[in-house]
Amino acid sequence: LNIEWKPEDGGELLLYPPIPLGADPLETAGGAIGRVAPMGNRLLLFYADVRVPHEVLPAYADRLAITLWYYDSSEVQRATGRA
Repeated sequence: LNIEWKPEDGGELLLYPPIPLGADPLETAGGAIGRVAPMGNRLLLFYADVRVPHEVLPAYADRLAITLWYYDSSEVQRATGRA
């Protein structure tokens, strides 16, 4: 979506190592292991939960993105308390 993106536009996605179950996120925090630029003609798919900690850096130009969340039946049951 961002055909004219330039590095100075910012808005990159940072990916971090997974946090082990039961670990304190503040004690296990480490540096980013991946940095993905919001360039045109790029599709990025990943688990946007505790399996893939992530953040989006500030953007200094318009940054277009489409987000789609997929929930399987067990995730819906957990989220609605009907497990």
